[in-house]
Amino acid sequence: MPTRYILLARLLAGILNAAPPLVGSYAMGRDSYGAAASVLAIAAISFGVISQYLSQNLLRVLCTGQKGDVAVGAAMLFLGVSMVFAAVAHFAGLISVQEALQLATLVVALTLLRICEVQLISKDRIVASILVFYAAPPVLCSVFFIVAGLSGGGYAAAGIAQSVGYAVAALVAMAMASGVRPLLMLAIQSHPAEVVRELGRSLPLMVSGVLGAAMEWLPVVLLRGMDALAVIPVYEIARKMASFPTTLANPLLNQANPAMIRAYALHDRDEILVLMKNFARRLSGIGVVFVLMVVALLAGGLYDTRIHDVSQLLLPLSFGTIVAMWCVPYQLLLIAAQGDRWFTFSSGLSIVLLLSLSHVLSGLGPALAVSCAVGLSIAAGALIIRFRALRETYFQDHPRV
Repeated sequence: MPTRYILLARLLAGILNAAPPLVGSYAMGRDSYGAAASVLAIAAISFGVISQYLSQNLLRVLCTGQKGDVAVGAAMLFLGVSMVFAAVAHFAGLISVQEALQLATLVVALTLLRICEVQLISKDRIVASILVFYAAPPVLCSVFFIVAGLSGGGYAAAGIAQSVGYAVAALVAMAMASGVRPLLMLAIQSHPAEVVRELGRSLPLMVSGVLGAAMEWLPVVLLRGMDALAVIPVYEIARKMASFPTTLANPLLNQANPAMIRAYALHDRDEILVLMKNFARRLSGIGVVFVLMVVALLAGGLYDTRIHDVSQLLLPLSFGTIVAMWCVPYQLLLIAAQGDRWFTFSSGLSIVLLLSLSHVLSGLGPALAVSCAVGLSIAAGALIIRFRALRETYFQDHPRV
């Protein structure tokens, strides 16, 4: 599959991900949409426990011709634990009965979507995998938000619409990834002891996955805790705009990883630097477009209050994005050097900074405080990755990228 088609599909999916906050807040009201989005954020953080494990370990198993039943069995065990978590959260008074049911539905749907995505990737159906996991859920949720809004709306209707949207997306994904159904049947029959051992071996991936998910979704949970539900759709729109460069950088990163891993294994310093400089050059064009977009929105915010709300939050978020883009080429080297623990450390520190800075900056108001905290924590995490990569011997006698 040509790279341009993969990038186009990922860009389209990224644009579609902005639809739920726009459509949901228009059809349901900002507060109702914000309440539903906060439940999705909790579900996404919970799903983070198994997300990276499925993306890496299940993909590795399927690509080497193995059955994958134990890996999927681990996901099934995780779903059982998630049901218990939803029940405990309800009885602890953190969420209502309806929100507990929504949380359980969303976690199941996200897990099935990831399994289908990985199965499609293993069959080299990259564009289909992008459409299944990244495009279908926001489109279907937006459709059901409109239906719920026409039916009267409200907090409950928004939550149900979102849950139904993800559930239907999971069914569509299973229809497209035909090999998933027999895989699930094999997983149900897998030996529990093997599943538990598999989870034990995969603990670093699980920790890394939940930290990454928390970094992305915790701001929405914080806004819920600050009783700022109406701010959530505005923040989500600004955050999705700010993530535009990294959305395009990820497919490029995946494409360049194999060559970097080979060059690192051969201790080819010159090739490593060439790969990183070429990658940085490809990102520079994306960066220029992003900066122009931010400037245009800031200018538009001077004349339109609706744009001003988004541009105000976009400014601190874009700072984090620009720093992260500057550091992305160094991820190539650190991945090849198997510096997984540094990615985990970076994510952990970013979360600590996010929580502490949100509190320290609370005087700015919930929306701006969380946005500034996110931008600064993203920048700090990216700089740690860059610093560690620079410690590699490949840079001792060579210029920086």
